[in-house]
Formats: sequence, C-alpha cells, structure tokens
Amino acid sequence: MNRLQNFNVILLGACGFIGSRIGARLARDAQFSLTSFGSGDLDLLDKTKVAEALLNARPEGTVIFAAGTPRLSRDGPEDMLDNIRMVHNVLSAFTCGQRRRVIFLSSVEVYGNETNIPIDERSSLCPETDYAIGKIAAEMIVRRWARQGAAAVILRLPGVFGIGDEGKGLIGTLAEAALNNSEFTLTGNGGSVRDYLYVEDAAELVGQLAALATWPPDDENTVTLNAAPGQPQTIDELIEMAGAGIGAFRIVRADSGEAPVHLSFDKTALSKLVPAWQPTPIVDALSAYLDGGPDG
Repeated sequence: MNRLQNFNVILLGACGFIGSRIGARLARDAQFSLTSFGSGDLDLLDKTKVAEALLNARPEGTVIFAAGTPRLSRDGPEDMLDNIRMVHNVLSAFTCGQRRRVIFLSSVEVYGNETNIPIDERSSLCPETDYAIGKIAAEMIVRRWARQGAAAVILRLPGVFGIGDEGKGLIGTLAEAALNNSEFTLTGNGGSVRDYLYVEDAAELVGQLAALATWPPDDENTVTLNAAPGQPQTIDELIEMAGAGIGAFRIVRADSGEAPVHLSFDKTALSKLVPAWQPTPIVDALSAYLDGGPDG
C-alpha cells in the first residue's frame, strides 16, 4: 500500500460521534497534518464563513466530510436541505486547480429496503426518508465537483454504534435496556438481517483511505464504497449477544406484521481497495460497547 507522508487533512464534523473518532485516529498517525472544524468552530450553512475558513486552509490534501444532521436526531425536509447546503458550501469554497480529495460519509439508507442482496455499489437507489434523499443529492454534488479534476470517495455507512452514541439506534437502544435491566421493545421483525459497523472500525477505515496515495476512480473521478463489515446478524442474534454479555432483560415484541428486511452487502470493492481493513468481530465490538456504555 502506497502512503503519503505528512499528508494534509481537513476534517469537518470533528465534534460529532463519528467525526471525533476519525480525528482521534488521524491524530495518532504521524503522517497526517490535521486541521479540524467542529460545529462550534465553523457553521457550514454560512457560505461566506465557510469560504473564508477553507479557501486558504491547507491548499492541497484530503477533506473528510463527516458533518451533517444525523437522521436519528432530525429527519425532516429542512434538515435534508441543510445537509445538502453544507456539502455545496464546502465544495464551492475550493478553487479549481487545487489538488483536493474528498472522503464523503454517506449512508446505506440510499438503497432503502433493497430486496436483491447482497447489495453492491451498483444496486438501485430507493430512498425512503428525507435523510436518504439528501444523501443522494449530496453524492451528486460530490461527483460533479470531482469531475472538475479532483477525486472523491463516497463511503456509504451502515448503522454505526459505539461508546458515545447516546444510546441511539437499534443497538444503542438495546444496550440501554440491557445495562439498565429495562424493557426493550422490538417493533420490527427479529429475523431481519443487519450489518452494523463499530465506530472505531469506521474511523480506521477512513484513516486507511486517507493514507492511500491514489484512489482508482471511475469515469467521474469518484469511488463509491459500501462500508459494511461483512458480519450480518439477525436482530434476534444481536439481542441474544447482548443478553449473554449483561444478563437477561425484558423484551416486548410488538408484532408489526412486517416481513423480515435483510440488508447485507457485497464487500468486493471495499476489500480490493483497502485489504488491510479488518473490522472488529461483532461480538467483541458489542462487548466493548456494553462495558463502556452508550454515554461513555
């Protein structure tokens, strides 16, 4: 694997759940020279301030876009438009001719409930939320920008969990119930398959991508990757793992009548580009999460 020494990186969203882990991962690696912006440092919805902050900040290097409104916090049309505006404002700040690369954190939610599995990067996009529609629009903006002579990686993340996620998402809710011996309500089908990503593994993957000397682009100078760890589990299996680690807790199954929805992914493209990335076994990641607690 070819690597660049003292590689310039701008991290946007550095105070968020995933962004903070990416920042910690890059800070440990001497080959990176890191400039970080959190929401308190820079309002990405203010186009003028974004241009002022970014235009002369490390004129060549990689921009990691980990900012945005999380779906589990808000998912309305205005939030969708805000997420699109942030991407547009950032990429508009960079002038043509600068040797820029972008790693954009997208989501597997762009596929919706795709029934043809395993899902690969060429699978149909069928968004079912405003958040997913915003991610698709943002991906299009990134692709348009990359066609101007830059390069981009679009990283579609599945559900990400880990210490500090405040108990959000299915695994977070499950962990809260297990740790507090409280009631966990399962509203979907326990036989549904998911492929969750441990936050430390997400950060490691971004670090390895940023350290690659070149990315093999498509005809739009963009690489799209599903960042799935390749460890699909049913929701019932995850419940069993949590119970084994903490002890039995109460489960209420609200029968929605829904058929199971399976989301598993083809890792061929990801493994080819970053063969050294080895995700933490799900049972170990879940154990570390339960030991530390959702709030850390």
